[in-house]
Amino acid sequence: MKKLDLVKINSCAPYAVKEDTQEGAYTFIADSGAEFSIGFMPDDLIQSDKYRNRYTKVTSTLLDEYGIDNVASVIIRNDNPNLGKVLAEFGETIEMFSHKPSIG
Repeated sequence: MKKLDLVKINSCAPYAVKEDTQEGAYTFIADSGAEFSIGFMPDDLIQSDKYRNRYTKVTSTLLDEYGIDNVASVIIRNDNPNLGKVLAEFGETIEMFSHKPSIG
């Protein structure tokens, strides 16, 4: 797993993010007291020949005002009856977040 820059993350994150080296994850506690943990691992299962045609994966990267890349992704089975609706809504949401609101 590639190490995240916690100094950069904590400079603008609403919660203190800590590395849990024992679990290979990053954790934070929300105002509600709920503890969140996230980890990353390489996984090429979806890209393998037996799964490639069963799923659609769409990824977009949005740059925030601090110059930080924010990655949004959706992975959905091709036989999902809402496939078109989900992909359209994902695209619309990405488009909305791609433009800064005008102050009027």
